[in-house]
Amino acid sequence: MSTAKFIKNLLLERPLYDGVDINSTTLHYLRALRTQEHALDSYCPFCERDSTFKININSAHTIELDSVSNFQRSMTCARDDNHVFYFWLRLSSRNVRKVGQFPSYGDINLYDVKQYAGVIEASLFREFTKAIGLAAHGVGIGSFVYLRRIFESFVEEARQAAQQDPAWEEEKFRSSRMSEKIELLSHHLPAFLVENKAIYSILSKGIHELSEQECLDHFVVLKTGIEIILEARLAEKKKQEKQKQAALAISAALSKLAPSSK
Repeated sequence: MSTAKFIKNLLLERPLYDGVDINSTTLHYLRALRTQEHALDSYCPFCERDSTFKININSAHTIELDSVSNFQRSMTCARDDNHVFYFWLRLSSRNVRKVGQFPSYGDINLYDVKQYAGVIEASLFREFTKAIGLAAHGVGIGSFVYLRRIFESFVEEARQAAQQDPAWEEEKFRSSRMSEKIELLSHHLPAFLVENKAIYSILSKGIHELSEQECLDHFVVLKTGIEIILEARLAEKKKQEKQKQAALAISAALSKLAPSSK
């Protein structure tokens, strides 16, 4: 991971209180955050559009590990220097975690998921945004509940498609574990979901066994897994729309080029 990717992940992609372990590499990245200028791309809720932000380095705080310390970073929108993001971080010998930010994690990240509204049921889209909102406020277990419902909906949609096959064995499906169900539906599910079916077991373990913090530690990667599945749907939808438009254009061209009858 590059310095820029680490900083973007820490400031923009991780919810509050989701810690990053300290080692020699991450300590190097954090010192770069203090001393070097960086440009990050993000959605600006003030501009209501994507923008580039420059991290301000006017703080004299020293990144050291001799005690727990708090420090602040800010970054300014290139479109309007009145649009400023603020981040408050806590550093210890074990980890660094974001303990506050403005605008909120939800305000920044909910824009990115709006693109998926057309490829998922409205109720499930609301649950996805609720998961993001809960994680933004440090509620890890609750966010996992919503993510698991979305995952289960993918499996149920695939089951309904599989039922059209006369050879489908519904009883076998019902008596199977989730990992086995996914294998039975492998021809009806995105390859990423089939290859990473462990997502479900992580979500279930989070709901029943993990702490709030442990769920938050894993939220970003599981949210990304859901997004990858939705991105595949979005790409397929765009492909179908493009093909439809092309077919209509070709039909119109043929009509114009066809010889007129006398």
